[in-house]
Amino acid sequence: MTALSRIAEASRSVPQVRNKALAFKAVCEIIKNLTEDQENELHGELARLYAAFQPTVPKKPKTMFDWVAKAMAKNDVRYYLNFVHVTEERMVGTDGHRLHIAPNTDGLEPGFYDKNGTKLHNPDYARFPDVDRVMPTNLDSYGRKIVEAKLSEIGEGAFTSDKGVFNYYRFPLQDNFVAFNKKYVHDMLSMEDPDAVLQWSIADANQVVVVANLSDGRQACVMPMRV
Repeated sequence: MTALSRIAEASRSVPQVRNKALAFKAVCEIIKNLTEDQENELHGELARLYAAFQPTVPKKPKTMFDWVAKAMAKNDVRYYLNFVHVTEERMVGTDGHRLHIAPNTDGLEPGFYDKNGTKLHNPDYARFPDVDRVMPTNLDSYGRKIVEAKLSEIGEGAFTSDKGVFNYYRFPLQDNFVAFNKKYVHDMLSMEDPDAVLQWSIADANQVVVVANLSDGRQACVMPMRV
């Protein structure tokens, strides 16, 4: 019997598994063991399988890489934002509206990675934005203030535009308030204890809001919304 025949015969007596993550893992293992000629011959079909079975970034990430990948862009014309950027020291994901940074504790090779942790390009592929210019170095200076609050203690609101309904969290600020995207905040805090008291560094409606005490050396910030 051929390998295909043996697998086909075995499939008659095992339960079906509807698990994209398992299927994706199998596709990756098959690709890794192909010869160059086989990869060239099946390139298009394998690319479609990779796209079809790659799992989404989990709602509750189990790794720091998954958490960073939550902030990467999708189909952005700024092509370099559609990856997790990895250096020897850290991993960075941003879509231009929010930013996730985590230490590269797993020793990933520097370069540009897709959301599933596959390295697609070397570091010289593109010039990634200087995210250090966005993240304040001193969270309680230059007019910023630190507010300690649980997520459940923050006010909420929503507004409607021609693009749909947008939900947001809001912090009081003098006679106004600072609003920021609700989904972005949930992604930002997806590895945190929901009852944790967090330190929010806030300046004004035009500067980033930073969550200051994320665990494991991670950092995150989000731009306010105009409502």
